[in-house]
Amino acid sequence: MVSQSGHDLTVDWWAIGILIYEMVVGVTPFYNKNRQVLTSKIKHSKVVWPDKTTYKIEYSNDMIDLVS
Repeated sequence: MVSQSGHDLTVDWWAIGILIYEMVVGVTPFYNKNRQVLTSKIKHSKVVWPDKTTYKIEYSNDMIDLVS
């Protein structure tokens, strides 16, 4: 979808995973104010979970598995 080259149903599963991540963490995994950087991160970056202790966020390995 980001590449505007067509897509199939897998983009819906991807979107659900990103939504769940955002609900748990509070921000999308690819957040950037610069739209070009944001698009590049969506296309090329892996999802990185923030440190639980530093950010005081609770999530389990099952949550990581679900989003992945």
